[in-house]
Amino acid sequence: MTLNFRNATAQKWAIALFGGLVVGPLLMLSLFNHPSPADDFCFAFMTRDHGFWHSVNAYYTGWTGRYVAILLFHGAPLFLGWFAYSKVLPIAVILLLLVSVARLVNTLFPDESRGYSYRLALVFISLYILSTVSLAETFFWSGGLYVYVLPGILLVLLLSTLIRFYRYGGRGRLIGAALLTFAIVGCGEMLMLAVVYMLGLLLAYRWFWQRKQDWALVLLSIVAAGSVYLELSAPGNAVRIGSNPEGRQLVAALVACFKLMLRQSWAWLDLALILSTGLLALGLYQRKLSASVLQVNPLIAGSGWIFLLAFLFLPHFYGVGVHVSPPDRILDSVRFFFLLGWFYNVAVGVAWLSRRTAAPPALVPATQKTWWILALILGVYSTKYSAIRLVYKDLLSGTAYRYDRELYARYEHIASAAGDTVRITPLKNVPVSLFVEDVKTNPQHLWNRCQSDYFHRKTVILIQNSTP
Repeated sequence: MTLNFRNATAQKWAIALFGGLVVGPLLMLSLFNHPSPADDFCFAFMTRDHGFWHSVNAYYTGWTGRYVAILLFHGAPLFLGWFAYSKVLPIAVILLLLVSVARLVNTLFPDESRGYSYRLALVFISLYILSTVSLAETFFWSGGLYVYVLPGILLVLLLSTLIRFYRYGGRGRLIGAALLTFAIVGCGEMLMLAVVYMLGLLLAYRWFWQRKQDWALVLLSIVAAGSVYLELSAPGNAVRIGSNPEGRQLVAALVACFKLMLRQSWAWLDLALILSTGLLALGLYQRKLSASVLQVNPLIAGSGWIFLLAFLFLPHFYGVGVHVSPPDRILDSVRFFFLLGWFYNVAVGVAWLSRRTAAPPALVPATQKTWWILALILGVYSTKYSAIRLVYKDLLSGTAYRYDRELYARYEHIASAAGDTVRITPLKNVPVSLFVEDVKTNPQHLWNRCQSDYFHRKTVILIQNSTP
């Protein structure tokens, strides 16, 4: 008998249970999310008081060239007073992440059902969430969502679109790939480098390894080059890079990239990943992996993935300096591509092995009891991750609920207080899995000025002698 990964009812319920215990609480936590004083109120009051295009131009010329990200920041409906937007956004992004990964799985394994694709995608996303360093920066703060998570999702969609284009053809798919490339580059420097690197690697592989002239990739490379120019030539980029005098040391930045990549990759190898990898490899070994994208030489696929992980740290170390460690949101974004490349290389390795083996060996049959035991092991082991422990703690203790009520009371106080100067106390309930930053005791701090401008006040002051 063989290990049945295709029709096992217990497998479906075990994966649903594991994924539900990880993803479900994160969706529930989103219902208590709020705009962060770090940037959110700044974008909102600028759009409301100065107009959308004026605000976008101000940021493009004065701070950053992320032309898509600043469109999304200033277009967020917080400028209309819709605070619930911050609750809807994480849910939408998590669901979009699930759909994009499932689409890529279905593209790689077209003979499998959609249900199979979504189950694998759910396991992937659960592993990613479990090991996230900062859920707040990655999933609940718009700065992390629009600059790192969303372009990561778009890159996954780009990969599935390209594979389908080469498999089925179609001008519409090529146009879609070009639009996705343009959008990814415009979200941030890190994913800009990722898409340029991947397109360059694919072009080199097609021309020098397969000896084929690929004009579709040439077209996408031209689109990427124009997008990079639009992003890097922004006057705001010169201002931003100029604010970091320790940056622009290319050799030192490259060395720091590879050192950090090796440390992080070793830290990311754990029991949950190894167990999931083994199950995936056993299931794939009994399938016909016919997709051409899986027929790549394992050494080429593996080395390309390793260099990509290292280069993803380059925009930070080059722009800011090697003396500053990357923030959590960058580590989490690189972790996403670590997992994506890890499972892709597993599939490539299995495809390579299956081409050199006459027939899959007989394996231990997967009983219902086996699947429930595996789900139990993953469930118990997942409690070691601090991210999921914080989510459950914030939900079950009521901290997230009280935080939600407390912030609405603060907004009401700022809006209705007499006089232009409003004094507020530190938050008593701070859910670590949601909270990024609060206003400061210095009334001239940017976060204070943005919040006071948003509520049409002169000054918002956090009282120093209050105990949170």
